[in-house]
Amino acid sequence: MKTIVRRENARRFERIQPRESAMPTEELPAQAAQDYDTSTEAFVLRRAIRALPTEYREPLILQVLHGYSQQEIAARLGLSAAGAGTRLFRARQRLREALGERG
Repeated sequence: MKTIVRRENARRFERIQPRESAMPTEELPAQAAQDYDTSTEAFVLRRAIRALPTEYREPLILQVLHGYSQQEIAARLGLSAAGAGTRLFRARQRLREALGERG
């Protein structure tokens, strides 16, 4: 069940087309910093993501946090779509191993 939810969430983010804002970052509300998750789970996840090699970390962040599709990631990083997919797969696989999940 956890795998299904994870994949559906990833697909949902693939479809999101983020829009850039003209608002300077200095004008962003200070509350955004307060929304930072300080839970132990979030800390462990951030540490595991930082430990990934750049070649896996970068496409994963582009997809999960920024909502880029696999094709957009491939174009941005100069990879084939299949290459981007492989890196995303390996990034998730390494995260699962680092977090001790099976699945």
